[in-house]
Amino acid sequence: MITREDILWRTNHVWAEGSVPYSQSAVHQPDGYRQDCSGYVSLCWDSGPQGGNTVTMVGPVMHEISPVDLAPGDAIGRCGPGTEGDNGHIQLFEGWAGDGALYIWEQAGGTWGPQRRWLSAIPWGYKPYRFNEVGAEGMSEREAQLAATWTTSGSDQNGYPSGFPEADSVKNYSNRFIEERMNTRMDQLAASVRAGFEQVEGRMRSLGALSEELEVLLRRLVRQHHTDAPDNEG
Repeated sequence: MITREDILWRTNHVWAEGSVPYSQSAVHQPDGYRQDCSGYVSLCWDSGPQGGNTVTMVGPVMHEISPVDLAPGDAIGRCGPGTEGDNGHIQLFEGWAGDGALYIWEQAGGTWGPQRRWLSAIPWGYKPYRFNEVGAEGMSEREAQLAATWTTSGSDQNGYPSGFPEADSVKNYSNRFIEERMNTRMDQLAASVRAGFEQVEGRMRSLGALSEELEVLLRRLVRQHHTDAPDNEG
C-alpha cells in the first residue's frame, strides 16, 4: 500500500523534473522503469518496473473511477484496448485548480520529463483511474484532510468538478505535502547523525579511559623496572 503523499513526492523526487528523455523502449537506470508515460505513472505509484502500459495497466494495476472521485495521486488517460504506442497516454493527477482546470504530471513524447502542467479541463476521451494499491484506507489523517479540501460541492454538465473551495492553490497543497515529507526525512537524518556523533563520542571517551589506564600501567612498569634494576655502583 502506498500513500497519496508518497505518490506526490515521487512525481519529481525520483526522476528530477525535466531530467529524463521520453522513450517507449529505453529503460531508466537504476530503477528499471520505462521512460514513457505509463512507465512514469508506474514509477509514481511504485507499482514495479513491469507495471505495464496503457493497454495492460487497466485491471491488474488500476481501475476506472468517476471524475468527481478523482483525488491527488490518481491518473487520467486514454487507456485500454486500442491505445498501444502513440494511440494512448496517461497522466498523474495532482489536483483540481478551479472551474474544471487541473494540475497533472506527465512524461510526454518529444521532450524531457517529467513535467508539471496546468490543463483547462480533462482532455477529451480521457478517463480517470485509481491505482489498485491506494485508497482511503491507505491515507494518513493529514492526507485525508487535504484530500477532503480538494472535494468540490458541484460539477459541470460533464460530471467534472466545477469549483475549487479554498483560496490556496493545489500547487501550494502539493508543495506542502512535499515540504512535510522532506522535513520529516531531514529530522530523521538529523537524528541519525546525532546518534552517530553520540556513538563516536562514547567510543572516544572509552579510548580516553583506556589511554589513561595504559599510562598508569606504563608508569608502574617504569617504577618496577627501576626498583628491580641491579645496583652497579661500588
